[in-house]
Amino acid sequence: MVSYPADFTTSQPQAFSSENIARAWRSIASALDVQMPGWKEINADPRWIGFLTGLDGLTQLPRQRLLDDRVMRKDVEGVVELFRAFVSQYGRPSVREPVQSQAATTRGKPVIYSRDDITRAHQAFMKGAYRGREAEYEALQAEFQRAGREGRIIGGIPLDRSSGR
Repeated sequence: MVSYPADFTTSQPQAFSSENIARAWRSIASALDVQMPGWKEINADPRWIGFLTGLDGLTQLPRQRLLDDRVMRKDVEGVVELFRAFVSQYGRPSVREPVQSQAATTRGKPVIYSRDDITRAHQAFMKGAYRGREAEYEALQAEFQRAGREGRIIGGIPLDRSSGR
């Protein structure tokens, strides 16, 4: 079991920027492919996002925070542990036929957004930055919605609000 410093929830917030987390994810993805086959399907499951908003039973810290920390430390075993906890609680997601995504991409990879990215876009819209370009803003909003369904928003809100979390 991993031990965490007493100031864990406040230590080095700059290290947890969405860019740094995305970079760390890319560096451990191949190890996850070997150690946790099917992790990508779990990562795309809306229940995973809800699971991450919950508290870990041992540390009483949000699972998302634990995941981010483990990813940043490139702790593949710790990340696998979280995926396995999800599978033990919810089972594996059902395999569906791949759907052609209309997601925005960067160098062929879907864009990962943060809640701050979405907030900034909304604030820009409210300040009139999209005046005369409303269709562009609507397309951006549709992309944010797709990203939410596909689990591409770091710190996103769970899709299943019936759980009360």
